[in-house]
Amino acid sequence: MQLSLAPIQAQLQPMQAQLAQLQPMQEQLAQLQEQLAQLQPMQEQLNNMEARQLNSEARQLNSVANYKSDPLRGMTNAAGHMFPQFPNTLGELLAMNGVQMTAFLNHYGLGVPVSNETKLYRIQKFIGMRIS
Repeated sequence: MQLSLAPIQAQLQPMQAQLAQLQPMQEQLAQLQEQLAQLQPMQEQLNNMEARQLNSEARQLNSVANYKSDPLRGMTNAAGHMFPQFPNTLGELLAMNGVQMTAFLNHYGLGVPVSNETKLYRIQKFIGMRIS
């Protein structure tokens, strides 16, 4: 008994033609992936610029807070995350305890002083408040 390869070869030819058509697409996909990898650092820079702009605006708004009921605008850290317990008002900021202030300072990478008075001062400066 002899097997005929003709039917298999007949099926193989269209598959080879399709494979040949896929090759340029694979090359294009590789080029697109390379371009995307090149754009990634630019996207990170753009995100960083946007975060700095938002933080700058927040500092401007926070600089006019004088009364306990005055609102505060939240800010993002270097990773783009806002402190979950960011105080909504000046009163909430002034009511923060040492543990809360330490968590705040750690979140923003500001270093943690020993005294609560210095912690509060550092937070106030960071968020843009005018300190007399």
